[in-house]
Amino acid sequence: MSVYKNYDLLGLKKENNPSQKEIKNAYHKLALKNHPDKNQNNQKVAELFKEITNAYSILSDESKKKQYDMLGDNNYENGMNMSNDINPEDIFAQFFGRGNHGHGFEGMRDNPFANFGFNFDIGSDNKFNLNKKCQNINKNIEVTLDDVYNGINNKMKILVKKNCLKCKSICDNCNGKGHIKQIRSMGILTQISEGPCDVCRGKGEINNRNINCIDCKGTGEYSKESLVNLVVEAGFPNNYKTLFKGLGEQPKTSKQTAGDLIIQINILDNINFKRQDNDLYHKYKISYIDSIIGKNIEIDYFDEKIKLNTSEYGVLLNGKQYKLERKGLPYFNKNKRGDMYIEFIIETPKIKNKDRLDELKVLLKDIFD
Repeated sequence: MSVYKNYDLLGLKKENNPSQKEIKNAYHKLALKNHPDKNQNNQKVAELFKEITNAYSILSDESKKKQYDMLGDNNYENGMNMSNDINPEDIFAQFFGRGNHGHGFEGMRDNPFANFGFNFDIGSDNKFNLNKKCQNINKNIEVTLDDVYNGINNKMKILVKKNCLKCKSICDNCNGKGHIKQIRSMGILTQISEGPCDVCRGKGEINNRNINCIDCKGTGEYSKESLVNLVVEAGFPNNYKTLFKGLGEQPKTSKQTAGDLIIQINILDNINFKRQDNDLYHKYKISYIDSIIGKNIEIDYFDEKIKLNTSEYGVLLNGKQYKLERKGLPYFNKNKRGDMYIEFIIETPKIKNKDRLDELKVLLKDIFD
């Protein structure tokens, strides 16, 4: 596959810039062909269905598609890909939901899945029994401009607080449903109401508090340390986000799946440079005399020093920006660099001997063209 596998999965080509209609038509055809209910006990097809649906969830969203087109597979998956929050069955259900008869289901008004062998329980509100994903956790970290220049490859320890699912069992009061029905007779009338189970508090499970549990020792909770590797290519933008799957909020019941940890990277200000995209801007103070005759200078540039003589620019002008090619930051995920712009701040002295100005004028005329 290419570096844009989501297009390949839908049988499309990125360079053709497919329209939203073409993306929907491609997903419509492949989702029907590869749905797990139509290919039971075929794990390979089930995985393909997830990949197809994930590709559609990205390319059908203009903002995600734009980001994906810019970053490609690796950087999008490591950074901006939030599509894992969505259950593939949920996307499929929304796409082929009741009332959506514009995708080849004309005439099947009661159940558009009737002739395809899909086992959905479609009610009037189009709700599905899906496992609930726990909340994502968002964390900010601060890095330096040196990290942007060199890229990041750091190991981090993440302490995750877990709920002990080994010590949980199905609530007998509600049969694990989390809710119960109450029937009240009011004369000739019968009132039926439904509410959260008062034993498990709507969770469907209860904690047995097993003191012999090797994980939680009966507390119902324990902490687990995870070692993760934070890898970000050089040249990344400010507020770049990367995702660690399953390290967010942890399940409280067996019906839940773990949320994700989303780390946002904030770049600290640098004392030497101001960043604008991939270009760097540096200010350098220089005397009036040196601005005319030139001076050997050094600029601290990350893990090296830039050495130059200002005379190569001629007589310096105060506030003008002078360009050093390819001395900026690397482009994110590209083999190119930005430029550096040096602005010289000229310190103008006071004239202390006006009697020699005519002499200076003659000398300057002799020096300059």
